[in-house]
Amino acid sequence: MATRSKDRSLFGGNSRYGDSKDVPNTGPSEQDLWNEVESIDKDLNELRSQYELYFMGIEKLEPQAQRDLLKARIRRFQESSHRHTALKFKMQQMKARMVSLENYWQRTLRQRGRTFRCSYRRPTRRTRRPRWRSPAPKRAFGRRPDGRQVAQALQNLRWRPKALR
Repeated sequence: MATRSKDRSLFGGNSRYGDSKDVPNTGPSEQDLWNEVESIDKDLNELRSQYELYFMGIEKLEPQAQRDLLKARIRRFQESSHRHTALKFKMQQMKARMVSLENYWQRTLRQRGRTFRCSYRRPTRRTRRPRWRSPAPKRAFGRRPDGRQVAQALQNLRWRPKALR
């Protein structure tokens, strides 16, 4: 019984796990695939910045065409079969990031559609003051006091400097 013979025609052709020398490499090289992944990553970051500009009102049109082209590139890349596990992982990560950003953009567009004003402010409140710092001090007055309000508050406290006592 010939389980490992040189004659592969006995088992119906080349094995899946056979020598790679027998099968010519017809697809793109590994370096080309990595370049494509880096290009998709760069385009995704650019699309994200374009949406930020759109939401701030600098750009007048939503970048839908670029979004659709990028989605098609990601889909095409995932449909082709790749043996390199790191490439697969990187592309799954990109696809998840794209889905997350699309959900964020849709949510922002819905919120923007509900309000009458078309302005969008970036959520910077959380980034202004780190969590480990104490909260911002609250003012005694609703806004920044002017000199008269300070003088009135000091009179109400009946406080006088030592030199005037």
